[in-house]
Amino acid sequence: MPDKWDWLDAVDFFYGIGLMNLMMFCIFMLLIELSSWLVRKYSLSAARFAFARQMLTLFKRRRGEKAHIQEVN
Repeated sequence: MPDKWDWLDAVDFFYGIGLMNLMMFCIFMLLIELSSWLVRKYSLSAARFAFARQMLTLFKRRRGEKAHIQEVN
């Protein structure tokens, strides 16, 4: 029959495993976030989006309006 110390050892073990799993999940999500940021930065469609946004901003400035673009689809 397990006693108090066996249960405390089991809790300590599962706490360490849970903490390690949480750290691995956070590192995995960080890698996904960094890779998606790099893909967005260096992809051709992102360059087109930035160019279109810049053209819309310049167009609004020429018309004398605020250069704030609210939404680009």
